Amino acid sequence: MTQRIAGKTSLFTVPDNEKTVPALFLGRCTCGYLFFPPHRFGCESCGAGPDAITITEATAQGVLKSFALAQQEAHPKGSSPYVIGQVVLDAGPEIGVLIETEEINSLSIGQRVRGKLVPVKKDKTGRVIVDCLFTVEGLTDE
Repeated sequence: MTQRIAGKTSLFTVPDNEKTVPALFLGRCTCGYLFFPPHRFGCESCGAGPDAITITEATAQGVLKSFALAQQEAHPKGSSPYVIGQVVLDAGPEIGVLIETEEINSLSIGQRVRGKLVPVKKDKTGRVIVDCLFTVEGLTDE
């Protein structure tokens, strides 16, 4: 099996089993606030300094809160259309995500979604660089 690595190692895990839902790295403040993506600037909620922030993992799954079809790509090398969404993770925080779907009409508010690692490109050593997108729970990778 070709080795897979995260394009942004500070955002998500890359499980050995391709069917395992990846975990996202969240920032956790001593006040209890969770946020994504994690950073070490301090707490977005209470204003505590970076020493109050620890990194924790949460499974990349939750409930679709909203979504929209983007018709124009912001980056010239990107592709459109694509679906963006807001997901409330089971761990609590609400995050913005890219959603992988063949048909936007199959999406609905309140639907369960999960993270899925998708190949982006290969590095010079042949490792597959992956990104974490979200998809409707229960869809298979076949």
